[in-house]
Amino acid sequence: MKKLNLTKKFIVTFGILLLFLFSNFSVKVIPVHAMTNNDQRSLMADKVRAIRAIEHIRFLSEKIGPRPSGTKEEHKAATYIGNTLEKLGYEVEYQAFPVPDQYIGSISFSMYGEKEWQVGAASNASIPKDPVVGLVVSIGKENDIKNAPEPIHGKIVLLEQADTYEKYNEQVEYAAEKGAKAVLLYSMIGDRGNNGEAFNPVLKKKQSIPVFGLAYNQGIRMKDKIVHNKNIVSLKAKHLMNLNSLNVIAKKSPNTRQIMRM
Repeated sequence: MKKLNLTKKFIVTFGILLLFLFSNFSVKVIPVHAMTNNDQRSLMADKVRAIRAIEHIRFLSEKIGPRPSGTKEEHKAATYIGNTLEKLGYEVEYQAFPVPDQYIGSISFSMYGEKEWQVGAASNASIPKDPVVGLVVSIGKENDIKNAPEPIHGKIVLLEQADTYEKYNEQVEYAAEKGAKAVLLYSMIGDRGNNGEAFNPVLKKKQSIPVFGLAYNQGIRMKDKIVHNKNIVSLKAKHLMNLNSLNVIAKKSPNTRQIMRM
């Protein structure tokens, strides 16, 4: 199962690096009664650096957003980090390398004035450039789809992803046979027991409807939208080819030649 290289790992990686760059935290314990003016200034400087680090992380996650490998959003993030390092006196070099094609889906809630979600799309299902608009219904667990309380014909079906490749393919095939407009599978468990991430479903058979892989949190939020009657969505997808990702290589100075790679 191919994980969509979005965001969380990328955000955490850059977040940790930026915290090291801009925070310079100290683990030394300073008794309050013994604190000098210099100590107070040092603590204040650490606080300012931490705030700046958070601002950088916020810019990457909110202003640029999800950054799958090889996309223009990832390149924007690399340029932003490179520019930031240059301002700190580093010599910066960008190193390009090829990455696999990306299949990226989007779920739009525009009629409710809300931001769209970026998710994974199955490579051998429909990749709709024109929006697929429909009502989302939640079926629940893998065994519930054949006993769904309401018809799924013409609906966009939200399902908990079954725990095996065979079972979640059965989910998709059954929904397609019954006339679903699209299938949204949300991942239950990710790496190391964390909540599941957005992913690219791997299908045994080519499907004529969109099949998207959502993160666990997206699936739970979608269920909440259904409860609050915000479940009419628009789906689109794209296939990006001939992609190159970027390493950001920063050298400290001509004297030390200290090298940092991101």
